[in-house]
Amino acid sequence: MSLPIIVAAVAWEDALWHGLALIVGLWLLWEAIRAAVGVMLVPRPAYTALARVVGSVTKWIFGAVAGRSRDYLALDRILAAQGPATVLAFLVLFLTIFVVAFALIFYGMGGSDFAEAVARAGSGMTTLGFETVKNPRA
Repeated sequence: MSLPIIVAAVAWEDALWHGLALIVGLWLLWEAIRAAVGVMLVPRPAYTALARVVGSVTKWIFGAVAGRSRDYLALDRILAAQGPATVLAFLVLFLTIFVVAFALIFYGMGGSDFAEAVARAGSGMTTLGFETVKNPRA
């Protein structure tokens, strides 16, 4: 194999990975927005897979902790924190999913490696703006 053919094969694989990352990032962003609206804004139960998993995990954790309590007041005090903990778990999960989705989108659009794309997405999602664009597109 000559050098131009090897370079063309590498460029083709690189373009495939970037395109796949862009598609997965856009899909993940859409699903996260759909789940966030369904869980946080719609005033009825949202039956998404994400809502079921987070709800089941927090219910299991608080059930395991509350199962050790024999006093009703202690049981009530433990289970009263389940709702706010579930909302906090959703917020942390949505922030994490948004960072991953935007990192995949930034990586898929090219111009940076994946670590730089994660730093850029994290900088944008936390609104701190600590990441500067090193190679902006004109």
